[in-house]
Amino acid sequence: MIDALNGLKERAGLTPVSGEGIIIEIKPMYTDFGYVPQQVPPHLLRILINELNIYNAKEIAIGNQRFISTSAIRDVNGVTHVNARRIPNLPLKVKVLANDAEKLHHEMIVSQSVEYFAIENLSLTSTPINFTTVPGYDQSFRIRYLQPVKEEVITCGCQLLGYL
Repeated sequence: MIDALNGLKERAGLTPVSGEGIIIEIKPMYTDFGYVPQQVPPHLLRILINELNIYNAKEIAIGNQRFISTSAIRDVNGVTHVNARRIPNLPLKVKVLANDAEKLHHEMIVSQSVEYFAIENLSLTSTPINFTTVPGYDQSFRIRYLQPVKEEVITCGCQLLGYL
């Protein structure tokens, strides 16, 4: 029972996970000319997360915030928040675990995200790494609008056909 509980916690992202992956560093591209960004806009983080998921990333952490299926990326008064917590200013590191870190690294080099980040004067560099640790999700889950379902016996007519 304890093993099953620990397995579910790991699948939900509540425990730290280690393995091979990549580290993506986001920093200002040009600092000599006019506008120098201090934060990554939320829409760019969403694009990056979507692209990482397309390329089969297993686990993702933005700064020190674990990104899970229910995580939110929001702009609060001009400041980007992940999981309702402010992310650090630039340079920002995104840790990504993958089954094939080298392949993910090559995918990120030619990624469309690099161009989107460049439009906002941000550079996105990927570095493969043999061992890194992604922190666990450290907040409680909010469960709303759920009700227990009464257990019922469902018959599908299979007994009539002799399958059961």
